[in-house]
Amino acid sequence: MINLKTMLSSKVIRVMKRKQEVPVQKPVADQKLPSPANNTNSNSNYQLLEELKLEDDQLQQARRRSKKSLEAGETLQSMIEKSERKSKEFENEKGEIINIENIYKKVFDEFSNFSKNFVSKLPQPKTDLQDFLSMFHQEKKDPSMLSEQVDEDLISVSDYIFYDKDQVMKTEAYYVTKTSQIKGFIHLHQYYLYFEPDKDQLQQFNAYFDYQDIYNADILKLISEKALQTDNNFIKKAYKYDYIIQINLTTVNGLTLKSESTEKTPIANVFIKFQHFDMEGMILTNKNQKKIVKAVYEKLNEQIQAAPKNEVSGTYTPYYDIILSEQAKSKLTEVKMTQFVSDKVKGGAAKIVLKTAPSTQQQTLIKFIPKKSDKSEILTDLQISNLVEHFPSMMMTMDWELVYSINRDGDSEGTFFEKCKQWKYTLLVIKDTNGYIFGGFCSETWKNSSKFFGTGENFVYTFKNGDVPIAYYWSGENDQLQWANETSIGLGGGTYGRFGIYLKDHFYRGSSSKTSTFNNEILSSGSDFTCTLFEVWGFE
Repeated sequence: MINLKTMLSSKVIRVMKRKQEVPVQKPVADQKLPSPANNTNSNSNYQLLEELKLEDDQLQQARRRSKKSLEAGETLQSMIEKSERKSKEFENEKGEIINIENIYKKVFDEFSNFSKNFVSKLPQPKTDLQDFLSMFHQEKKDPSMLSEQVDEDLISVSDYIFYDKDQVMKTEAYYVTKTSQIKGFIHLHQYYLYFEPDKDQLQQFNAYFDYQDIYNADILKLISEKALQTDNNFIKKAYKYDYIIQINLTTVNGLTLKSESTEKTPIANVFIKFQHFDMEGMILTNKNQKKIVKAVYEKLNEQIQAAPKNEVSGTYTPYYDIILSEQAKSKLTEVKMTQFVSDKVKGGAAKIVLKTAPSTQQQTLIKFIPKKSDKSEILTDLQISNLVEHFPSMMMTMDWELVYSINRDGDSEGTFFEKCKQWKYTLLVIKDTNGYIFGGFCSETWKNSSKFFGTGENFVYTFKNGDVPIAYYWSGENDQLQWANETSIGLGGGTYGRFGIYLKDHFYRGSSSKTSTFNNEILSSGSDFTCTLFEVWGFE
C-alpha cells in the first residue's frame, strides 16, 4: 500500500523549493497572462503551475483512493465481524434446537409411558374379541380396533400342556355333542385317554377311551361361523377355524361289530374341541392353537400305536355318534369290559346319538345352507339342507368347495384324480337322463388303487326325483367302500358282485346295484344309466 504521508511530504518539499527559485508575479487586474511563446519566464511559470495542478490532482486522487481503500477495509472487516456474529448466533440457535428436541423427546417418552399405563387400566378391545369368539357370546358392535393386529406366533406349548409326575399329559378341551360343548380337561394316560369335566360342568360327561379301542384319530379344521359374522378382517383371518380331534372307535361301552375279519372296524366317533386362552384372557389365534392341537394329536397317536392288545375293553363314554346303519347295528356284539365300564353301562348311564333313518315325507323348510364356492348345477338349496343332516356331526357346517365338475373341468379321469388328490372328504353328486339325483359321501382321498379303501363314515344316497334324500350307511358287512382305477370309480360292493354306484367311459355311463356294503336299493332311475351332470364337492 502507498505510504500517503511520505508521498505528500516529498511533494510539498519539492514544490516549496521550486517556489523559492521562481518568483511569482501577482497579475494586475485586467492584466492577461503572457503567452508562453512570448515570454520565457512566463512559460516556466506556466509549466510549474501545470505541474502543481497535476500533482494536486494526483494528490486528490490518491486521497480518494486511500479513503476508498480505508472504507473498503472497514467494510470487509465489518463483513467478517458480521459473519462471525452470525456463525455464533447459528451455533447458539443449533444448540437451542438440539435442547428443544431433547426436551420434546423426553416429554414424548414420558407421555407414551403415561399413555401405556393409562390405557392398560382401561377395558381392552381384545375383551370384546374374547366375548365374540367364546361359545356363548354375541358379537360386539365395534371390533374394528383389532383390524391392524398381527397374528404372531409367540406362545410356548409348555404353557398350555402340562405333565404330572407320571408323565400324564393334561390340557384344556371341550367334549362336543350335537347339542352342547362340555368344558374340561383331557388326560393322556399310558393306557387310556380320560376326559374330565370342569367342576361346574355336568359330571356325567366323564369319559374313558381305551387306546386299543381307538381305530384312528383325525384333526378336523372347521369353519368358525361366529368369526365370519364380523366385518373385521383380522378376526376373519386369525380366528377362521375351530380345531377338533375326531376319535374313531371300534369298541364303545362293551359293544363292537362282529366281523369275520381279524381287523376291527370303526363303529362310532367322538369329538374333542380345543380352545385355549392366553395369559390376558384372549382366545389364541389359529396359528397358535394349531401348535397345541398338533402336540396333543402326535401324543395321542403315539399312545395308540404303543397300546397293548387284550380282550378286555376299558372304553366308556356317555355320548357318541354311531356310524352304522340300522341293519348293521343288529350285528353289534358284546365284549368283555372292565368292571368300571360294566357298572356304568348296566347302570344305564350311556346314551347313544344315533343317525336315524330319514322320513320319506317331503321337507320344505331349509334349516341350514353351508357356504359354497360355486352354485351347484344339480342340487337345490333345499336338497343341500336336507342332505347335510346325514353328514358326520362335525362336518355339517363345513364350507363346500366345488372340486370337480364335468361341465367346468372336462371328462378326463386324470383331471378328476388331480383335482381330488388334496381332499379327504368328498361328496359325489350325479344326475341321470331321467332326472334322478344320487351319489355318495366318501371319507378317503380318491386314488387309483387295486384295493378297496374308505371308512365307516361313507354312505350312499338318492333323492330319486324329490327333495328328501334316502341315505344308506355302512352295514359293517365288508370294507368295500371306495374303489377306483384309471378309467372308472365305484362305491359299495359285496356278495352281489356289483357296485352301488359305478361310473365309467369318462363318467358318461354307469350302473347302480344293491350292495351288502350299504344294504342299499338301486339309486339311479335304472340299473344302468347315462350321466348328464357330475360334480364332486370337498369340505373344509
